[in-house]
Parts: sequence; structure tokens; C-alpha cells
Amino acid sequence: MPLLHFLGVTAINSIAFCFLSAENEGMYDLGVKAFKEKVLGNAPVEVFLTDDETNLRSTLKEHFPDIPQLLCLWHVHKNVQTQAQKLWRINTTSEQENEVNKEKRKAFMGHFKEARSYTLML
Repeated sequence: MPLLHFLGVTAINSIAFCFLSAENEGMYDLGVKAFKEKVLGNAPVEVFLTDDETNLRSTLKEHFPDIPQLLCLWHVHKNVQTQAQKLWRINTTSEQENEVNKEKRKAFMGHFKEARSYTLML
């Protein structure tokens, strides 16, 4: 079952979570409504970080139209890593080609991590 987890910078850090029977707009709507009404109350929300799940983003936009939504850095990193693995596959027919692809992927991910570290310092 998918887990909808709300985290926050609070004394306890984990605010609320609920299990959903599906990752669709109707289920997200129920979870976000319950969070807004039963947990959040009048507490301010400054930003939402998501994994770019379309249904979740549209539900959050409906309930919190003025709150910015950003992509979670962990999910961005995983997506870049997946795309790099697709681009420079290692299970090719030639061992020489595998080594070249390993080096290209390693160099790219090194540059990406360096750029990511630099942006985190800003």
C-alpha cells in the first residue's frame, strides 16, 4: 500500500502519515483533506516537497493553491542516476564498451554530485 507521509520542521519532525489504497487523485484528496483538517489546523506551511507524482501535486495545488511545490532532492538524484544508467548501459556485448560506459557514467555522476553539493552550499 502506498504511504502518504507528511514531515515537518517541528519538535517531533513527523507530523502525520496515512496508507492509501491507490496512488490516484481521489485517495490523495482524502489524505490531504484529513491532514489539513485534523492535523494541520492553522499551522503555517511554507513549501511542499514531492516526488513529482502528478496526482499528488494537483491535489496539493487544489487544497493549498498559494504554497510552492518543489521536487525532493533525493528523488531528483535517483532520477538522474536512472537516466545515466540507461544512457551508459553496462550489460553490452563488448567488455571494452562496458568499461567505457562505466567510466562515462562515473564521470558524469561525479560532476552531478559536485554541482549538487555546490547548489546546497548556496
